[in-house]
Amino acid sequence: MPNTVQLPIIAGNLPAGFCPPDYQTLLATFAGLMFAQLTTSGGSSPVASGFVISPTKPTDTTVAWQQLDTLGRPTRLYLFAQGAWLSLHPTAPGLTMWWFNGLPNFTTFDGGDANPLSPISGPMWQQALDASGNLIAAKFPIVAGTLPSTTILNVGNTGGEEQHTLSAAEIAPHTHDLDNCGFNAAPQGGLTLNNPAGPIAGDRTKPSAAQGGPIHSLPNTGNGSSIAAPHNTMPPYIVGYLLQRSNRLYYSVS
Repeated sequence: MPNTVQLPIIAGNLPAGFCPPDYQTLLATFAGLMFAQLTTSGGSSPVASGFVISPTKPTDTTVAWQQLDTLGRPTRLYLFAQGAWLSLHPTAPGLTMWWFNGLPNFTTFDGGDANPLSPISGPMWQQALDASGNLIAAKFPIVAGTLPSTTILNVGNTGGEEQHTLSAAEIAPHTHDLDNCGFNAAPQGGLTLNNPAGPIAGDRTKPSAAQGGPIHSLPNTGNGSSIAAPHNTMPPYIVGYLLQRSNRLYYSVS
């Protein structure tokens, strides 16, 4: 962009027989009859202090171009460099945002194109990738740091599960009251219970052969097996996409 702009002064015509009574009147008359003509770019776009304000790119590549949309509203300020009009994107590469809609067409979304990715070409956005370049999908994001359990979460770590099946060690301590139930005294491979008459094998599907005497409640100790039906561990959720800024830096108009 040039450091100076030449503004030609256009002189008007003094009225016939003009004879000012003093210098002040002479100056005021001259000032009223002369004006500066701003140059134009391509014969149509006005230039003010090295700026062109127009919906279309100027032919003069030494000026700054304030682009207007089809309704005459300002969009981006461009400077000419590397053979194209360039405008720096306002957000940094890698910035990630939630998008609760269908995936956009990245070849046109936010000024992107279908050319190979470079600082001045290619898509502006992409689906978010993790630190290893893997697509982030069907996962909750969590901020890096240390959990209350002292487990350290670093960038790129993954974990959690959609459903969980309880193991015996995860079942809360509890008791089963079996009073007044009948038991077969013959061993049946069931629970071994204690009553005043000694241990008996429990099988509540058979009639009692050793009635009488209280059967005490027994604490659950687990048997190494797990609860068969897994349960959901996910909180209420809404589904969207994570969009991430690509490494493209500039909007570009060739």
